[in-house]
Amino acid sequence: MKRAILLSVMLFVTTVCNAQRRPQDPTPEELAKITAAAPKKATAKPLKPRKMLVLTYQSHEEGRYAGEKALEIMARQTGAYQLEFVRSKEAMVDVVVPEVLKKYDAVCLNNSTGGEGNAKNGKTFVENISKYVADGGGLVGIHAATDNRMGEVFGGFFCGHPWSEQVGIMIDDPDHPLCKVFKGNNFMVHDEIYQFDRIYSREKLRVLLSLDMTKTADKGRREDGDNAVAWVKKHGKGRIFYCSLGHNRQIFQDANLLRFYLDGIQFALGDIKADMTPSGPLKEPKIKREPFKMPESGVIEGYLVAWEYAGPYLTDKPFENKFAPELDTKEKIEWKNAPVGQDSHRPYVMSFDRVKNLRGDNRVLYLQTNVLSPVAQKAITVMGSDDGIKAWLNGQVVHANDATRGLDPNSDKVAVNLKKGWNSLLVKVTQGGGEWSACVSLRKEDGSKLSGLKCVTDIK
Repeated sequence: MKRAILLSVMLFVTTVCNAQRRPQDPTPEELAKITAAAPKKATAKPLKPRKMLVLTYQSHEEGRYAGEKALEIMARQTGAYQLEFVRSKEAMVDVVVPEVLKKYDAVCLNNSTGGEGNAKNGKTFVENISKYVADGGGLVGIHAATDNRMGEVFGGFFCGHPWSEQVGIMIDDPDHPLCKVFKGNNFMVHDEIYQFDRIYSREKLRVLLSLDMTKTADKGRREDGDNAVAWVKKHGKGRIFYCSLGHNRQIFQDANLLRFYLDGIQFALGDIKADMTPSGPLKEPKIKREPFKMPESGVIEGYLVAWEYAGPYLTDKPFENKFAPELDTKEKIEWKNAPVGQDSHRPYVMSFDRVKNLRGDNRVLYLQTNVLSPVAQKAITVMGSDDGIKAWLNGQVVHANDATRGLDPNSDKVAVNLKKGWNSLLVKVTQGGGEWSACVSLRKEDGSKLSGLKCVTDIK
């Protein structure tokens, strides 16, 4: 009884707090746009009063707070469901347990990362939600819902977002009940688009929407170019709906996308019947990758592209821990040609997560090459990395940045002195999770091109 009272008070408090505008909440003008775009009537009449629990915590605040308001407005205007919010992982400990979850027709993860943790019954959040859905519950995921351990339940793990721009969205299943709002018409949208790996497979999911790879410069890490945006999935007796759109607040001002989300929610609640049969494998890849031709100089637009790598070395402290390539040791090191050239618009980027035996979290890779400078000269080394990076020039540390970030080719700049002739360059790149890549260029102090550079792995 005490726990029931505590839960009621907690949910009441979260609802009351919601009435007070928080700094990250949509502005009155944005709220008006969401309200105008939101459906006024449910697609299907609820078979009974429906309740949905929304777990909305941690990170992605722009989409998270706009998403909360959109869910509230759609509930109020359509009567399709009632909402209760949990806005902290501390509160989840008491809520994400079987005896509480069974009170809801569906659970929604709204733009929430970091799904690790244990509930009060000693099980992980993932285990309890997985069992809840398998026993017949519904699950809805908005954008960052797969950016955590919940990806195991949803059917795809986030592994980076190369696209944060205007992109094309394809309707993969135009006759599916949840896609009716689009009337078979592909569309353009500006948002952060996820890519998925590990357990993601069309043989396990029914893909509804996907990224139109003909309209993107960056082709991503997947060899088949298959980047799903939305899908449904059967899990035991339950129903799962996921859509990665929703990083930007403008997504929740789009009438078609709000109807799509409402229909997905009604599907998860059990009021819209929809086929969850997996789509099956692609008949052919969505992209064609041209083989990379290494230039004789080993340099492209000032970027060094002739590298060898050693690793990966697995560790819980990638930047702090040291391994053979940076130690004075006689340990034999196996060096292999580093991956470059997967994307024609950025052939100088080494994408390690596209190499099967390099993928994974918490690891270290070392790169080495030799740079020929025709004269002794001052220069700047421009580096980009995902995540941390450390560099040695001719045996001396010239840069170290223990970072957690996506790749920007111009993130780090450091002044160096190149000697005439050959210069050895060693680079350490660390990985936390998701994408993993790096690039290195040498330029004049003013940022212009250095002439006469040559980059090779073996000095002859």
